[in-house]
Parts: sequence; structure tokens; C-alpha cells
Amino acid sequence: MKTTLDLPDDLMQQVKQRALQQGYPIKELDPAGMPLFRPDPGFSGPPIDLATALQLDQETLMQEDRQRAGLSA
Repeated sequence: MKTTLDLPDDLMQQVKQRALQQGYPIKELDPAGMPLFRPDPGFSGPPIDLATALQLDQETLMQEDRQRAGLSA
């Protein structure tokens, strides 16, 4: 069975960038073609929605970029 998802262009661009950064093709992500995120078994907080997860990921990437550039985090 195949499923087609209509994703926003900016989200798809992020998926492509993530695959490139991690060194694997998009087709080798998970069976649905999206990155597979496993929760930390020690995490006891409530689940978060996709928009929040993407925002947190973007903030983390920006912080890492600032640190690599020698700027204050």
C-alpha cells in the first residue's frame, strides 16, 4: 500500500536538508518517507504536536549555527 502526503514546501525543504545533513537519501528515512523520531524513554512530559517539534528543532539548529560562528547562544 502506498500513501501520498501533500506537505508544505517549507516542510519538505527541511526534510531534504535533514537527510542531506545526516547523509542519507530521503527514501531511506522511515517507510512513510519522513524522519523517524523516537521519544526519550526517560521523558515524562506531555506529548508535543508537530508544529512545536519543528519549532524546537529550528531553534536548536539556529543555536548550533550561532555557536559554530562563535556568537553567543
